Amino acid sequence: MALIYVRGHYDNYNSYGILATAIVEGLLHHGHNVRCIPTKGTDYKDNRWHTVKHDVISPLLIGEGIRPPAELCIMSPATAILKKNNVAPTTVRLTMFESPRLDPHWIKFENTCRAMILPNEGNAIGFHAAGVIVPFYTVPLGYDDRVYRYSPMDMQGKCVFGLGGRIHPITDKRKGASEAVEIFQKAFPNEQDVELQIKTLNCDPVVVNPKGDNRIKVISELYSLNQLFNWYKGLTAYLSLSRSEGWGLMQHEAMVVGRPVISTRFLGIKEFIRPECMYEVGFTTEQAKVHPDGFSPGIWTKPNVDDVISQMRAVYRNRMLAAEKGKQANLSVRHLTWNNTAAQILKVLRKLEVI
Repeated sequence: MALIYVRGHYDNYNSYGILATAIVEGLLHHGHNVRCIPTKGTDYKDNRWHTVKHDVISPLLIGEGIRPPAELCIMSPATAILKKNNVAPTTVRLTMFESPRLDPHWIKFENTCRAMILPNEGNAIGFHAAGVIVPFYTVPLGYDDRVYRYSPMDMQGKCVFGLGGRIHPITDKRKGASEAVEIFQKAFPNEQDVELQIKTLNCDPVVVNPKGDNRIKVISELYSLNQLFNWYKGLTAYLSLSRSEGWGLMQHEAMVVGRPVISTRFLGIKEFIRPECMYEVGFTTEQAKVHPDGFSPGIWTKPNVDDVISQMRAVYRNRMLAAEKGKQANLSVRHLTWNNTAAQILKVLRKLEVI
């Protein structure tokens, strides 16, 4: 099998680190030899992220300055400011973005790539409109089916809503964790048999304030995948107030476990969540705040608060329906594994004659 070089953030911790690690494991699963070129981006300043050891990835790491003849580059669009001579002459980019428009400074790099692999159609349309003219290939992302699987919902205990992700003062504008506290308290002003759990990362300052409400739990401990699976199992529904997602990993994983998602359907989320498997929330659009001090990144959603409250109350009142929606959610996405993602990436690389 061909040797494939994959450049990425190999922390196995943050979103692109998880993505790069999962893709490499998938390529190995399909019988290919892989070498991993580690790199850091502007959003990866905490060295603790780069101390995470991985039994599979660590032996495959080579020098950051290596420039192979061809590579798969798995990094955020912001890292497109990398000088072209730092990457392979033939580079296939796997990336995504939370809003339709790219920083003009990124486009020059993207147009030197052989092709771009994106997880959602909206990004392909938006990137092209922004001036990226290389070929686009849409490939769905996945989940780790060695860990995540369907688990029956607890029908007796508290009704538990969960929300997760990397949440700091900038990303909270997109993820909506602080807003979730206010909405939860409006939806359930007095009920004691309901809970909101917010799962964050321990590398960022805690920005979510439960406001003295002991029904709201903020969990910043670094979880293993098995611990995260158990966290999903304890939920009744996953609450997504995200304005937009390039894909929506935690929403996807929650559905695999059998938990319905309360969410808008926009950009990445729209790729894999069907209306009948979720509690859909209406929205208007607003100016995105991905880079509030930089360029104008276009629009994203503003979820309708009354819809969110109504859907949360619907879950609370009828857990049987929530459980049934969760079963349907599992059936609709359980085929979208990381090995499936890797297989589709391999098809693209063969078509491009990169391998």
